[in-house]
Amino acid sequence: MATLQSSKNDTWFDRTMEFVEKYYWFFFAAGMGLVIFLCFYRLDVKYVVSWDEARFGINAYEMIKSGNYIMNTFRYEPDYWNLKPPLSMWGTALSFLIFGYNKLGLRAFSAFCYVVLCLICGLFVKKHFGKLQSLFAVLFLCANTACFSFHMIRSGDSDALYVLFFTLSMLCMLLIQEHPRMLYGAGFFFACAFLTKSWHAGTIVVIGFLFLVLTGELKQMTGKRFGLFLASFLIPMGIWAVLRFTQDGVEFFREMIVYELLTSSSEAIENHQQEFLFYVKNYFLDNWKQYIYAAALLIGVGTLAAYRGKLKDKGNRNKALGFFLWFSIPLLCFSIAATKLIWYSYAVLIPVLLSAGIGVGYVLKEKQLPALLRGAAFVLTFALLAFFIRGNVQNIRSEYGNDFHDFFAEAHEAAPEYDGTRVYLGADGEFGYGNWSQNTSFLAEIYGDHSCVDGGIEAFEQDTQPAVLLTNREYFSQKEEFLSHCKIIYENDKYLYLYNGM
Repeated sequence: MATLQSSKNDTWFDRTMEFVEKYYWFFFAAGMGLVIFLCFYRLDVKYVVSWDEARFGINAYEMIKSGNYIMNTFRYEPDYWNLKPPLSMWGTALSFLIFGYNKLGLRAFSAFCYVVLCLICGLFVKKHFGKLQSLFAVLFLCANTACFSFHMIRSGDSDALYVLFFTLSMLCMLLIQEHPRMLYGAGFFFACAFLTKSWHAGTIVVIGFLFLVLTGELKQMTGKRFGLFLASFLIPMGIWAVLRFTQDGVEFFREMIVYELLTSSSEAIENHQQEFLFYVKNYFLDNWKQYIYAAALLIGVGTLAAYRGKLKDKGNRNKALGFFLWFSIPLLCFSIAATKLIWYSYAVLIPVLLSAGIGVGYVLKEKQLPALLRGAAFVLTFALLAFFIRGNVQNIRSEYGNDFHDFFAEAHEAAPEYDGTRVYLGADGEFGYGNWSQNTSFLAEIYGDHSCVDGGIEAFEQDTQPAVLLTNREYFSQKEEFLSHCKIIYENDKYLYLYNGM
């Protein structure tokens, strides 16, 4: 670990950096405070998105209600659209139990995962590269614009947990030479990543294999060590597979292989077709709001070129190789796959941001460079980080809710005695009049534990069982004569909540 050494020839800039490193824990705590703020600030404001957080939210909620934490369901039927193993659903279920059945409960676990990721990465960089490098690594992670904007950090889906496990597997891989048992940690966290996001974790296998081959670790592996390595990921994956098999046999696994792996790799499912360079252009070329990644990549590559002499050390060389594979292999694999969605590649952004933080730290502590030059580099880096972190804050402040979605919570709070009834939607949903979309289905379940029934006002009129209807004033005025027998149990200036009994 590189540290600043005081001498009588130190410049004002050296003394400033020494001060920062002396009070490292104060600045690190401030950096983590910024991470927590960015992750949790106004987390419960944005409307619930159908794809994919509402789906995962329903899966988690119904696990709690059914007591079955192995098979995920959608509207209490086996879910063969969301073909992911259950780890992230367990995390969301725990979050619901802690924070309640609401939007905060839906998203808090994802936000917590990114806090943990930043904490672990910051401490890893401190131990193996230096204190100043650690502080800048955390700041670069705060400027992770794509992951703060859509999916992952502030969304109730599986991406934040997946990227956390992906990162932990990579960090363990980087330490195999120094601590051979980290091989088993890399295998275990690969299993966790697979149990979170299924085949997406396959790129970890490719990275790990190439790393072991290129570093010579594979040649030194004994039969016993290889067996323990296999056990580190096959046992947790096997336990889940057996438990899942007891639920519905091979049906889930068949869909996982046929649809989730083979079809999505060879065909652009659900019209998610993009050009080969989709990810490269989005992160590094076309989207100025995400130029932090281009800047970070240039800083990392530039520092590596400037300090290439350090690669003579095998440990440094292996870490550099690990960072390169961590970035390039998933980017290549997901670029080859036919189905492309921007959040598929979020894991590759972590090594880019960390390498930039490490690079800046090395440059600022390089006493052979003029103090004025290093001071300018410090100011420019801080300005760059401040610009993109400020952009993240602005994006968070601009998030908005949905008045119809909010009406669900208001109606539930005003009339909780109607919880558990059948519910109809007498307004336009995402798929047409009277049909429950994923996000409205989620809200109907968490705000009232309702059973969603399609068909709109017409089906509601024919229902002889106790049922409730959510509708707007336009549809209510059109059908008022048919709904005259219904009891208005809650209303505001736009929407009504009705019960078919008096």
